[in-house]
Amino acid sequence: MHTDESVNAYLTGELLAGGKFHYDPQDRHGPALFVVAEPLARLLGVKNFSELTETQLRLSTVLTGTATVLLFGAGVEMFGFIACLVAALLFAFAPLPVYYSRYFIHETLFVAATLGLILSGWCALKKKISFARRARRTLRRTDAGMQGNGGHPLLRHRCRIARLSVARFSKSRHGANRWSSSFSLFGEHAKA
Repeated sequence: MHTDESVNAYLTGELLAGGKFHYDPQDRHGPALFVVAEPLARLLGVKNFSELTETQLRLSTVLTGTATVLLFGAGVEMFGFIACLVAALLFAFAPLPVYYSRYFIHETLFVAATLGLILSGWCALKKKISFARRARRTLRRTDAGMQGNGGHPLLRHRCRIARLSVARFSKSRHGANRWSSSFSLFGEHAKA
């Protein structure tokens, strides 16, 4: 076992014995590895540091590396099927990811967390854009209905202001505002 692994194993053993993790920003990466390793060791029946084996310790990073390979499948919509398949195969069989995925250090967790963060950000952005599109569509229908039914001018004006705010959101998300002509605040209908 490498020296870095043995230090992490010692800290995991302290947690198994009921000790507390004290973060030192000058020395260690943080508790992420131990948060995964300690419950897994307990699940395997380990009660103290002397019962820990290399296999039990390294299982946490092996499972994290496996989860990273599976995470590439969640990125198909973002990156495409072929790109995700190639990335998953490279991560599963390339020497460095395989080596670090069986090495009891934090780096495998960092890779999985980073990929998970990228995918989560993509999903959140996609939902936000989808919400903006639905809001624009609803506002257009509402405004069109009020114009046809001779709605109150103040209500039509408020609807235009709401549409402007959605258009500004679209502009900030997509660069140019392609709906600018239909979002005129002082158009013909607002003057009525």
